[in-house]
Amino acid sequence: MTAAQFLKLARPCSSVTARTVSSSRARHGGTWATMREENERTLPVLEGAHIKPYADGGSHELRKGLLLRSDLHTFFDRGYVTVDPTEHRVVVSRRIREEFENGQDYYQLHGRPIRLPDDAALIPSAENLRFHSEQVFR
Repeated sequence: MTAAQFLKLARPCSSVTARTVSSSRARHGGTWATMREENERTLPVLEGAHIKPYADGGSHELRKGLLLRSDLHTFFDRGYVTVDPTEHRVVVSRRIREEFENGQDYYQLHGRPIRLPDDAALIPSAENLRFHSEQVFR
């Protein structure tokens, strides 16, 4: 089974992921902006996340998504982490510590730059990142 087939089965709503993760360049961050660790290659935990929720008008364009580890995808969707729209750095909410009394692993990501795609045309949409920072992140 190819990576694309696996991801299509695992996350049917992530058709963008299924289309792009099939290439080795995508698996290593060449096509997607990503918060993942430099050596993360465990495909079953990588997911395509809409920066602006699809329900709020987000689209399936590559520059309007991030490749995230599944736990970061959940935190991103729930507003616990975001990406600064101008500096492309991870921002982690203090709510993790306040609500769960932990989060040490996530706070290590705070301030780290995301890995940007090789193609400048695919850099995440500043407009969508701004939407996420202002409307979803708390």
